Amino acid sequence: MTVAVFSKGMSVPSMVDWLEFKVLESEFGVYRANDLRSVIEKVQDKDAINVAELDNVIDGIYEKIIEEIDKREHCLETTYPFQIEDNGKVFLLNDTISPGGYVYLYCLIFSHINRRDVLETPPSATNSDRDIMQICSTLAAANIAGGNAASFGWPRPDESGFLEGLRNTYDRFGEETEVRHVRPPGSSPWVKDGGVDVIAWEHVNDAAAGKQYILGQVASGDNWDGKAIRAEIEQFHSCFITRPASMHTEAMFIPHCIEPYNDDSYEQRLSWLTRKFGSIYSRHRLPLYANNGHLLADEGNENYYIERSDEFDKVVVYVEDFMKLLREAA
Repeated sequence: MTVAVFSKGMSVPSMVDWLEFKVLESEFGVYRANDLRSVIEKVQDKDAINVAELDNVIDGIYEKIIEEIDKREHCLETTYPFQIEDNGKVFLLNDTISPGGYVYLYCLIFSHINRRDVLETPPSATNSDRDIMQICSTLAAANIAGGNAASFGWPRPDESGFLEGLRNTYDRFGEETEVRHVRPPGSSPWVKDGGVDVIAWEHVNDAAAGKQYILGQVASGDNWDGKAIRAEIEQFHSCFITRPASMHTEAMFIPHCIEPYNDDSYEQRLSWLTRKFGSIYSRHRLPLYANNGHLLADEGNENYYIERSDEFDKVVVYVEDFMKLLREAA
């Protein structure tokens, strides 16, 4: 498992991912700006452009990379685990990595688990590895909703069946919600989660209706945009005798960065995708929310119910093991 050769065909987000992996690959967590400029120059067609044009091309690509790094740092604040130091000459991994920083690194790795553009022979992923994304997403959803989150994706922490798990969650949710005791006629007897992986809701002081309520789907693979929780919602709510009075918000949790097409902006691409998927918590957002959800769970507030917060060490272990293997291979 090694970092692939830098390629001219990489998108700007993939170039930054490549740079981040090179930092992780280094024994001391360092990669120099001069080395980055050298690999950018190496992949240019020098026969097609003169020296002045070559410098402009290198400068243009380098500036786009720095702009993307700045964007990640701006979005993620202190949870972005990298920094630029020595007047822009050195890219570094932070000495102390926050919980959100570990979530970021997990997302970085999992963005490339089935690809070959940035990592050569990426590590295989077990179901336990994929399940870590469920932990990160549940913590993030708790912060977004304001205090409560259930990890509803299969298999559930309490090993409950679908309707039993639904009742357990919505007994806590309240609002006189009532779940069926038998499956709706015509529905599959083998349904596991009804297309819903995370259920989160706001803590309100009177425990009554009228609170933020999130139904989320977790997708770690490259085919995440082939899913849409909005297509699952009506069937999911058909399993209730009395459904929640609070209006739900759909959400998608993914480890990837949103990559625009051609000259479109990040904001334009995200706006288009939001219309299909609801709120999207990608790598530009998820680590910060998961970090705050982790802090919320650590507060030990008895009003907050946050499942799987006690399993965060799995995120740390996965990332540390990956970095060890990457450095050994290098």
